[in-house]
Amino acid sequence: MFNVASVNSEQIESVIASLRGIEAVKAVIGPMGVEEIHVIVSGGRSPKQVVRDIESILMARLNLPIDHKIVSVAQTEGFTKPLVQSRFLVVEVGLTVAGKEMEARVTLERDGEKFTCAQKRPYSAETQLRLVAEATAGAIEQGAPDLSISIDDIRALPSGDRTIVLSAIRLGGGRREESYVGAVIASHDLWRAAVTSTLDALNRRLTLNDM
Repeated sequence: MFNVASVNSEQIESVIASLRGIEAVKAVIGPMGVEEIHVIVSGGRSPKQVVRDIESILMARLNLPIDHKIVSVAQTEGFTKPLVQSRFLVVEVGLTVAGKEMEARVTLERDGEKFTCAQKRPYSAETQLRLVAEATAGAIEQGAPDLSISIDDIRALPSGDRTIVLSAIRLGGGRREESYVGAVIASHDLWRAAVTSTLDALNRRLTLNDM
């Protein structure tokens, strides 16, 4: 079985980008492995050949087998501007408890500008991850005011000797709602993992379709 911790999306994208004619690439990784690969290529080769080349190079360079059905190919006749990767970065994460109340404070950065949001609610061990995720959503909305973000679910799942933090978010503010899922391997900081899991879901959308 593919080990979700053995390779990241940046490695996959770097390997695929080395192929001839690749103008832009985005890989989406979920808890069970590679879920989607999107590429833009210049004219000259058939999409089937591009997909075969992607399968071959991922196996040769990363020992990573994929199902050809997850690869989406768009062709152009000439140069296409690379996909914009204006992502939110984590600056600071904190959760404090005072009496019967807890507060999550998250600071993010995007394009050199910082955004901070604090969220409070009555103390509950079961809702700490959600509170951090909600503070993350609030910080994101400051940096992307056209979006409305709701946290559908967030949970920590044991996986062998690791913990995976899985988040599901819903985006509004456009012509339709969009749902995305993000996942990260938690280290020692579960609150930071809650933020990065939420961002993992959002950054897929930002990279594929910059706001």
